[in-house]
Amino acid sequence: MRDRLPLRLVVAQALEKIMLNRIRMFVTAPVFEDEDETRTARLLYVVLLTFFVAIVLVIVASLIADGLPSDSGDLFLPLSSIILAVVMGGLLACVRRGYLRWPSIIFLFLLWAVVTLWMYLFVRGVSGDMSVLIYALIIVLSGLLLGKRGAIACTVVVVMTLLGLHYAEVGYIVMDDSGSISFLDLLFIIMPIAMIGVLLSYAMHNMEQALERRAESNRELQVIRASLEQQNERLRVAVQEYVAYMVEVTHGNLSARLTFDEDDGGQRDPLITLGDHLNEMTASLQHTIDQERAQREVIEVQQQAIRELLTPIIPVVNVPRVGSIIVLPLIGVIDTTRARNITRRLLAGIREHRAKVVILDITGVPIVDTSVADYLTRTVQAARLKGAQVVVTGISDVVAETVVDLGIDWSGVETSSDLQMGLLIALDSLGFRLESFHL
Repeated sequence: MRDRLPLRLVVAQALEKIMLNRIRMFVTAPVFEDEDETRTARLLYVVLLTFFVAIVLVIVASLIADGLPSDSGDLFLPLSSIILAVVMGGLLACVRRGYLRWPSIIFLFLLWAVVTLWMYLFVRGVSGDMSVLIYALIIVLSGLLLGKRGAIACTVVVVMTLLGLHYAEVGYIVMDDSGSISFLDLLFIIMPIAMIGVLLSYAMHNMEQALERRAESNRELQVIRASLEQQNERLRVAVQEYVAYMVEVTHGNLSARLTFDEDDGGQRDPLITLGDHLNEMTASLQHTIDQERAQREVIEVQQQAIRELLTPIIPVVNVPRVGSIIVLPLIGVIDTTRARNITRRLLAGIREHRAKVVILDITGVPIVDTSVADYLTRTVQAARLKGAQVVVTGISDVVAETVVDLGIDWSGVETSSDLQMGLLIALDSLGFRLESFHL
């Protein structure tokens, strides 16, 4: 028993939920994509649902108050109410499926037919009853559901119906104990109803125009929105391209360029203009850098040529199986960079000419300080490591005094006052005497 109780509760709750969903779906008006259709469907659904509920209540109330009908007069109301309830249910189903125009026409026709039969069979004419006011309600509903043309058509039908009922009453087709009304009284009944139809037609015409203007505005807004979305997407893509372009340029790729779609409808896009300026700036920057690079290469070549001219290797004597004598004259100020170049050039000259003696002439060096002397000492040591003897020539009186004053030790360096004496020392180191040497 304990196991069955939860299952029953679950089934009951499920059925209750299904019933509530069915009732909620039944009483809720449908919604469509078109706003005008949704508005008409809601109005028609509310009217049909209201009449359906009212008819059901009338049936229940008549059965409770009068019981089952005993004659044809008592049978008309419940029977017509049941038929109308069934028809209303079918029309509600049609509305939920999206059919609006024909359910509206059928509903208005049934309402008109019931009121007309009621007045013809039971009221027996136009006089003595207020049911004629229901015709005004039919006109209003026709205008709201079918628009201006529906209101005009329904007004014409109602007026013709009232005239027909009046002439049926006057012609004794229907019998009324209270007597018939005059044609003037009929006009006082028809005129307000016709006025309602005319005013409603005018109002519906204005409302339709307003709805058309609103629909046109909505279409324009949709076009503008689509255009803005397209421009937004284009801007997003352009920003991504610009960011990628700037990253490439930042990383040094100056050959990167922005590409654009020129289909701009005859109007110059500011993004394209900006991109063209950026491309021009990048191209100009690349051209400038290329020019600077080319100028730098030319300058480097010129500097290399100048360095070679400032540190020329001059072969003087080449004795087979003994070696050669080369001269390296130095001119100008010697700094760190030039000192390294002098050392490299001297070592290259020793290797190229297989030199045994190197004459390092410093006659053209204006200043010999501690750093210059240290450079020369290092150069002499490097040459000795290559197996060559170094003779430093061009030691002037000023240079000699400077070396002494600075305490520079050149005791291990072969020196000479001029290049001629240095050449003699070089020849003597190779075992040649000047008087026995022939060029």
